[in-house]
Amino acid sequence: MILRGYNSLIVNPLKGTSSEKGDDMPIKLIKGSIRYREDLKVFEARVCINYKTRSFYDKNKNDCIKKANAYYRANYKKIYIEDSKDKMKFVDWLDTWFEVYKKPSLKKSSLPTIQSAIKKHIKPFFEKETLKNITALKIDTFLNTLGNSRRKETVSTILGDCLSTAYRKELIKKPLHQQMTKYKHERQEGHCLTEGEEEILFENLPKVQNSEIIYFVYLTGCRRHGALNLLSQDIDFENKTIHIRETKTKTSDRYIAITPRIEQFLQSLDLSKEKVFDLSDRQFKKMINEISNLCKFRVHLKDLRTTFATRAREKGVAAEVLKKWLGHKNYNVTEKYYVKITDDFEKKQIELLD
Repeated sequence: MILRGYNSLIVNPLKGTSSEKGDDMPIKLIKGSIRYREDLKVFEARVCINYKTRSFYDKNKNDCIKKANAYYRANYKKIYIEDSKDKMKFVDWLDTWFEVYKKPSLKKSSLPTIQSAIKKHIKPFFEKETLKNITALKIDTFLNTLGNSRRKETVSTILGDCLSTAYRKELIKKPLHQQMTKYKHERQEGHCLTEGEEEILFENLPKVQNSEIIYFVYLTGCRRHGALNLLSQDIDFENKTIHIRETKTKTSDRYIAITPRIEQFLQSLDLSKEKVFDLSDRQFKKMINEISNLCKFRVHLKDLRTTFATRAREKGVAAEVLKKWLGHKNYNVTEKYYVKITDDFEKKQIELLD
């Protein structure tokens, strides 16, 4: 259970805080809240365990926090077992699981997705449920209300991890994470633009403000955030490389080559600014809609990545090199979802038999 309050800070209670070694350094409160009481002229630290709140007082803020931390560490192992017997709400355990077990191992880029799923979907549905009353049937009933397959996958993964930890910690008696239904989102394959669609796209790009970013994605095959996060300092004309800063996978942060076509395009941009493409997500989506309306077909960035990958393979780029350029862990993803055999290319291959 996470106590919400002013100046609330949560860290791993088993590791402690290195700042407690010296009185001159500020100390972090493991759990709870800290405030200055004007009426008493002292600091008050409050810690809640098993729905019981204890207050600790001291004129020195660090000493006050030390008292609260010592109390929390002494009672930490008792929290879950006592609460799980009867009173502990599922959403309280969800908060504890996220802060203590999940959040420390997450990438910063993954936090918003998980926090949003918990806040918008899981908590409203299970708000009044106690942990011991959660069943696989209730979970499956909830998951069926989500509709979107990607959302189902995200939420079911969160619930599975959360309940797996609860089972290992003996908070629940049944392995609900094994009994519940697991969902896997089926990735949609990208569409490779035809030569005719490419002509229409290039014809309409100059009509839309800031559309240079679309052409950059087409030329490099990078993802949206890779283009939006591109800095002028990431472009190295001397070594002919571009640093693509993406975080989707371990191989997403990468360097790609500057081809003569890419170099000519980059030279036409204003690289005196810190960001090459100074756009917000909202502005970017608005621009995509505008371009799609002009082209009379929907322009998806994944289709531009697919077009890049397909053209590269048609021109003989090696599979391992293409995998690196796209930021994929293995070539199976590249081959399955991004490389297509276009009708135009197939016709040219047929001509080779004549």
